[in-house]
Amino acid sequence: MVRPVSADRRWGTYHPGYPTVLSDAASGLQLRIAGYSGREGRVVDFVAAEGVRLGAHTLDGAYLEAGLDVAGSRLRLEAAKDPDAPTTLVGRLTLEHAAELRLRLWTLLVLERDAAGGRLDDATLGAVPVRPAAPGADAFVLRARARSEHLAVVCDPEPSVCGGYAEAAEASAELEAEGYVPPLREPVAEPGAAVARFNHEVGADVRFAAALATDATAAEAAARAALAEADRTIAAARSRAEAQPGGEAAAAVRDVLAWNTCWDPANGRVATAASRRWTSRRFGGWLVWQSDVLYAALLAATLGDADLAYANLEAVLHGAQPAGNLACLLSARTEWVDRAHPPLAALVVWQCAARLGDRSLPRRYLDTLLRAHRWWERHRAVGDGLLAYGTSPTGRGLYVGTAFAARNESSMDNSPMFDDVALTGDGLLDLAEVGLNALHVLDGQVLAAIAAEAGRLDDAAALADGAARRAEAVRRRLWDDARGVYAGRRGDGTFTSSLSPTSFYPLLAGIAEEAEVEALVEGHLLDEEGFWGGPPLPANALREPVAGEGSYWRGRAWPPLAYLVHLGLHRCGRRDVAAELAERAWRLFAGPWRERRAALEYYDVRWESGHGDPDVDAFYTWSALLPLLTLTEAGDITPWHGARLGPGRGAVHLAGRWWGVETAAGALEVRPPSGPALRVDGVDHLTGVAEVPGVAGGTGVDAEPVALRCTLPAGATPARLRLARGDLVAALVGGRPVEVERDRDGVGVTVGARPAPTPVVFLRAGAGADG
Repeated sequence: MVRPVSADRRWGTYHPGYPTVLSDAASGLQLRIAGYSGREGRVVDFVAAEGVRLGAHTLDGAYLEAGLDVAGSRLRLEAAKDPDAPTTLVGRLTLEHAAELRLRLWTLLVLERDAAGGRLDDATLGAVPVRPAAPGADAFVLRARARSEHLAVVCDPEPSVCGGYAEAAEASAELEAEGYVPPLREPVAEPGAAVARFNHEVGADVRFAAALATDATAAEAAARAALAEADRTIAAARSRAEAQPGGEAAAAVRDVLAWNTCWDPANGRVATAASRRWTSRRFGGWLVWQSDVLYAALLAATLGDADLAYANLEAVLHGAQPAGNLACLLSARTEWVDRAHPPLAALVVWQCAARLGDRSLPRRYLDTLLRAHRWWERHRAVGDGLLAYGTSPTGRGLYVGTAFAARNESSMDNSPMFDDVALTGDGLLDLAEVGLNALHVLDGQVLAAIAAEAGRLDDAAALADGAARRAEAVRRRLWDDARGVYAGRRGDGTFTSSLSPTSFYPLLAGIAEEAEVEALVEGHLLDEEGFWGGPPLPANALREPVAGEGSYWRGRAWPPLAYLVHLGLHRCGRRDVAAELAERAWRLFAGPWRERRAALEYYDVRWESGHGDPDVDAFYTWSALLPLLTLTEAGDITPWHGARLGPGRGAVHLAGRWWGVETAAGALEVRPPSGPALRVDGVDHLTGVAEVPGVAGGTGVDAEPVALRCTLPAGATPARLRLARGDLVAALVGGRPVEVERDRDGVGVTVGARPAPTPVVFLRAGAGADG
């Protein structure tokens, strides 16, 4: 289903071409900000974010900030909504630096309708008040109507110049041809745009308010009331944005997501684009890259935003093809339905559901995900239980039927892994790539868990058996014993000489055995000439000649590779390396982000480079996977560990609520959403963490809901667990009741040396308990 835009999301920066457009997605009515430099005689409309420094932006559009460059002059745009009046928007433009006479510097506020920003249900503009006007003219207000709703826009100060035009481009052309002194014009009977012009000699700041109501008088009254409180509303909204749980890393994830979330006019929905520039300039106004939008869903769920996570999942999963595959790419200009993308959808759906506390979500999409999983087995099998990337004989997408299309399916288009790899007559690359096979094993494991949860035990058993058999095939066929690494294998039996981080994906799928984990991590990942001698993670081993090419997937560091390897390191127990990888990823991201608010599609493999490649997209959604590593160090939730808290610190959104985590000096402190804090001395992380109602029978303890459940990692030294409050009646360690210790630090237990992970359950006092 396509979810309607809820009231608190109606105003947003949804236009893919213009980040300075404030759109009402329900109607398509929008306010667009532009600038005019009299010195240069041109209008600056900030298309594709040119001249815009994208600042803070909450996911619901309750606050946003951007810096605007008008021929060297700098303005600051802020917009905000009061939570109690989400269909009313206020904004403020502040002149921070004038590079020319203020008399020649103008800001334009354009009211217009545009399907790229919203639905457009019979939206029309009212008569546009003309300025300059004779003395005694009515107070200034711009009006529009969309079916039964009325929009009113008011400003402070009133514009020096205003008029109606058939379209806004006429006003820009007039300015550039005639200059800023307006010619006399007759009112336009049926305007397509109202253009208000503000001169910065008249006032350095411009405030505006836009309100929707089902009555024109009520809309104007709401707009004027909001305008009077604009500064206070903006300050309060900014304060809430600055209090983002998770700190700077979470705020970075939020801002990247929010600025790249756009309206898709063809499908009537909101979704997060790979980037605004790609969407507006290359793909005709809307774009769904499978992997990119799945990552956007995961990022949204990590911040607890269910609406955006669901919208992005639906954008991908609605792209399921009759054959079963999830389309690689869907857009206004081309559809790549002959190919898919690496199988990550089941994992992302599971993680989103667990983050948001929505157990119905995986079941809702189970059949779609099953068909996609089995599509790989039917259409990409190359024998020996292995799979290869390919292109199927269907559709009219760009490159269909070529080796390049098959490489697109990997999302690593020109990786040297594929050098000298031919396309077979079956449309498959002559290479069983290790990353694809490991991810398909993982896909089967996750789907088996979803099917079991849904009560579909036959499907669960078949999926688990298939994943186990493919895992064994990966061990048997793709382990290169001579180099001590997993690698892709050609049809002639030879291994690819070029290595990429996909060689570490068997860690993520639980395929690698203990000796292989050691060889992969110590022998390759941490090798300074392999993958550890530069920013994380280079797409090729640094010793390879291609590492110096600097050509897309040759000699670049890519955020998705770092994310998947980080996840794999946690699964295989190498949390020490995962923590260092997360720290390096944040250092890589934070440099360009703090310096110029750049979130890059990829990064140079040299720390000192400055990452200034002119071809790189400067605000790309999956770049936010790098700060995500910082957030997932504080905690994560996975099918294999459940909810993990630690070894990092911060705020973690699990099962629909935020948890606080602090780790220092061999101790972990967990602040649940409700109930007392838990301090654990002797470990730096817990798994299987939950607040769960109900108590397993047979404990002999009469108790109310479980206060907290967790699993201690194996360890040779004791762990001391203390709850801050004293309402604990009993504790279970390894399923058995143990004596509760009470002291000045609270109540809790001490658990001795543990050869294996050990579950601990704390029970609150109940009516029949004796303490």
